[in-house]
Amino acid sequence: MDDGIAMNEHDTDALAELVARKLRVVTQLRELTVRQPALIDSDDMKTLLRVLSAKQRLLEEVQRLDARLERFRRQDPEARVWRSPEDRRRCRAAAEQCQRLVEEVKALEAKDKDALVRRRSAVSQELDHAQAAAEARNAYQPVASPVRLDLSSES
Repeated sequence: MDDGIAMNEHDTDALAELVARKLRVVTQLRELTVRQPALIDSDDMKTLLRVLSAKQRLLEEVQRLDARLERFRRQDPEARVWRSPEDRRRCRAAAEQCQRLVEEVKALEAKDKDALVRRRSAVSQELDHAQAAAEARNAYQPVASPVRLDLSSES
């Protein structure tokens, strides 16, 4: 689909640079996502929150890059003028790798979400058992007789 804008080598250079930047960001995103299960399993919520914060910044960068790439999506790929067939091949390979990594991150995120839900349920059960044990222990403790305080004065 052609948006009526003639493509030149500078446009494809910009496209290649944006795709390469997106690949770097998505690669970092994947690396952080791979760390999550161990953090969840070890209950290292402090580090997990730092990882999630870093991932949020990376996701925002991916969105900015995608917004800049949008004009290229409306163009006819066959109308692009590349410096060389190798440049075109490299850009296509980077774009395909980006897509694979995004799909992998999505799958890992779904799995991590399930793990967090299971962990939350387990913690909830542990708290319920602890509460029940405390109530049982309190039920069997002898009731202390009330302390009587004599406030009468002897004059």
